[in-house]
Amino acid sequence: MFAAAQNIIASHRLTSDDITYCFLPLFHINAEVVAVLSTLLSGGKIVLESKFSASKFWKTVCEEKITWISAVPAVISIILNIEKPKEIPDHLRFVRSASAQLPILHARRFEQEFGIPIIESYGMTEAASQICVNPLPPEKRVLGSVGIPVGVELAISDESGQHLPPKTVGEIVIRGKNIITEYVKAENQDDFRDGWFHTGDVGYVNEEGYVFIVGRKKELINRGGEKISPYEVEEVIRGLPGVHQVAVIGVPDPKYGEQVAACIVPENDDPASLKALEEAVMEHCRRSLSSYKCPSKIKFAEELPVGPTGKIQRIRLKQEMGLQKIAGQSGR
Repeated sequence: MFAAAQNIIASHRLTSDDITYCFLPLFHINAEVVAVLSTLLSGGKIVLESKFSASKFWKTVCEEKITWISAVPAVISIILNIEKPKEIPDHLRFVRSASAQLPILHARRFEQEFGIPIIESYGMTEAASQICVNPLPPEKRVLGSVGIPVGVELAISDESGQHLPPKTVGEIVIRGKNIITEYVKAENQDDFRDGWFHTGDVGYVNEEGYVFIVGRKKELINRGGEKISPYEVEEVIRGLPGVHQVAVIGVPDPKYGEQVAACIVPENDDPASLKALEEAVMEHCRRSLSSYKCPSKIKFAEELPVGPTGKIQRIRLKQEMGLQKIAGQSGR
């Protein structure tokens, strides 16, 4: 944890002049290490809240002179839809996003509306939080990427353990001082092989060393042998008018093993709007994706199941598909 906190201090250039605003649950590694431990080690100040409050957010940021925030995509989405302050505070250096995939649309809109850099990152409990992070300005940030490894070694591995060249998709493996070396009283010790921790995340590294997450191995949709990233399909659907939220999962299919299904929280739930939205989603996907990646089923729901940090619970969503319905729900 100490090594992880040092990496965070270095990548975010934290000093005793910094003030962070922590509203994430303290049982989560993001809050524990990123917000609290790194701030304490750098001599900064922490403003703690038991939970995120949309009504208090900008007031607290302005009054407490907050200089940086570690948030999650769900919170960033809420900030985009609440009343903006009359003046955007210039002391807020950046907002860090972690714990789930940040939609490119939200990141771009946040920076355009507030002029505050979004710093997307990647981490996990087994790494005591941070693995990769985008550099702070003026260094290059890449929207859609979780950044570059900081203080850890990272490689992309195939099923045999061979490391793959840039722009080749495989499993992300890591090692470093902040990475655990075993699970206590757990059966999945196979995650630790040949000195590397196998994360279960699938992704690739570009020629410049920036890491891109494709999805979790267990969340990839296997349609007749073709592996489909739910993130890719979600990014296509999310930009359509009328879509408030979307989650893509694989559902059983007797012919292909799995088919792509999209669960959408619409902005308007009257039957005519839902029918038009379904047609628009299907048409947009056909234009933007290979045919095998297009949803064969669309469901509409009032909300998506999420965990305490706002991450979509896809296993739970699979269980609920066809159970949570609202007027005009459709599917094929």
